[in-house]
Amino acid sequence: ADTYLQEGNASYAEYLLRDALPKLTLSNDTELGGYFVGLLGWAQVENGNTEDGEYLVRRAMDIAAQLDDHRHERFWRRLLGQWALAKRQYSEGIEHFRRAIELYPERLQQSQDFIQVLCRAAFAAIYNGELIQAKTYAAQAQNLAEEANNSHLKHIAQGLTGMVLRREGEITEALPLLQTCFEYLLQDRADDTLLSPIEVSRELATV
Repeated sequence: ADTYLQEGNASYAEYLLRDALPKLTLSNDTELGGYFVGLLGWAQVENGNTEDGEYLVRRAMDIAAQLDDHRHERFWRRLLGQWALAKRQYSEGIEHFRRAIELYPERLQQSQDFIQVLCRAAFAAIYNGELIQAKTYAAQAQNLAEEANNSHLKHIAQGLTGMVLRREGEITEALPLLQTCFEYLLQDRADDTLLSPIEVSRELATV
């Protein structure tokens, strides 16, 4: 079912999950059952049933937290954080990303997933008015991206730093970071929701 979700076939994923959940309930496997509840919620959100779907994902997150299942808790927090950003609920978004960051074990703190969460946390913090925290997240993301030789995430992090600097009135420092990020995003064809060229162009328009 998660494969169908990843491929965008949420309707079939929801059908499979509704069929599987009663059997999982009988098995008393709380961890797996919680994960499938979350997947069902995710499928429902993708199918337009946002309220019920988000409720199930929060329930899955709570189950994972109760079981100290950090991998699944941070997975659901990342998803809820992204949905919060899409609705411009930045306070909720930053709380999910902040907690997700805390849940990554040291061995994964140089992974692409971790850097992406840092970038999302920086974005949420910027729009929640937490500029010092945003700058910290963006700097950490940039350092890790450079170490990993990940040009895409490095440019995203630089753009986020530029957004912070612009809000702090440091226009001279912000401008080249924003321009470089904007030019890179225009050329890059990656399907990335971390930061869009439109978002960066709005920043440049106010410099």
